[in-house]
Amino acid sequence: MKNRLYILLIAAAGVITISGPMFAHHGVADLDMTKTVTIKGEVTDFEFRNPHVLIYMKVKDDRGNIKKWTVEVVSPNSLSRRGWTKDSFKPGDQITVTGNPKKNSSQALRLNSAILPNGQELSTGDDNRY
Repeated sequence: MKNRLYILLIAAAGVITISGPMFAHHGVADLDMTKTVTIKGEVTDFEFRNPHVLIYMKVKDDRGNIKKWTVEVVSPNSLSRRGWTKDSFKPGDQITVTGNPKKNSSQALRLNSAILPNGQELSTGDDNRY
């Protein structure tokens, strides 16, 4: 009986261990891939970390109200190959970003490209895997 319980516990631990990465990744089902939006605003924070880089922005809407936006980008590893660094953006930078918005109408999008204050464009290239 002890052997069966031991084997069952080992098997359960194995299943839990190998299934973890399945829950760590998501697709683009929450994005409206038929739309592209461009927003211009101020960077409030930049997180160059796994699994996705995040850019937080303050953006004025048509009425002059400040809206907080979250811009999700591919992994730091993918971006590093395209010249991005942890210092690509800093709070206070005025940037323009283009990407696919979330379907739920929140102020969030998946980045395709960004234009820095000096006019340099940073792109995710064709590596838009999420």
